[in-house]
Amino acid sequence: MKKKVLALAAAVAILAIATVGASLAWFTDTAEAANTFTVGNVSIALDEAKVDEFGKKLTGGQAERVSSNSYPIVPGDVLDKDPTVTVNAGSAACYVFVRVDNQLSPYATLDIDKDWVPVDGHNYPGLYRYKVVVSGADQGPVKLPPVFEHVTIQGKGLSNETLKTLKNKKVAVTAFAIQADNIDTEEAILQAWETLTQP
Repeated sequence: MKKKVLALAAAVAILAIATVGASLAWFTDTAEAANTFTVGNVSIALDEAKVDEFGKKLTGGQAERVSSNSYPIVPGDVLDKDPTVTVNAGSAACYVFVRVDNQLSPYATLDIDKDWVPVDGHNYPGLYRYKVVVSGADQGPVKLPPVFEHVTIQGKGLSNETLKTLKNKKVAVTAFAIQADNIDTEEAILQAWETLTQP
């Protein structure tokens, strides 16, 4: 197989910092929404909606897309978080992957969108692929459905001791795009993805 892997990666991370002896800890994140690297003409971006101090998405004139947010983490909270991949205008047809690393599990769950299809969970835990090939070549940017829209914090059993174990844990989302041309079997797609993600 001709190795023509054209790719880009961006990442969104949520960092949970627990405060011992307090009634709540802080849920923060950092993100890179700009292109990290691009080869050829495959190009994607990753961002999320800006939220208020309660972790709720801003609307109206305050609404904007950002690369990071801070969240309070309170047992039972449902926080708005919508990491969204956009295939940029002019991009070649590509397979779009996201890798989700939820280090807060099982104390925080994510509502993964049905259009993001899990890849073999045994060999590729947390890896999802968008259900169809996407191209921005003949149209403007193509915004895909958010990977998920909410982070739900467990309501019971989240003690200060548990919060302490979550210190410096994160929920990280990394997006990848791989050219679709000449890569048309599941095996070839995964080989290309593995090549892309090798250090």
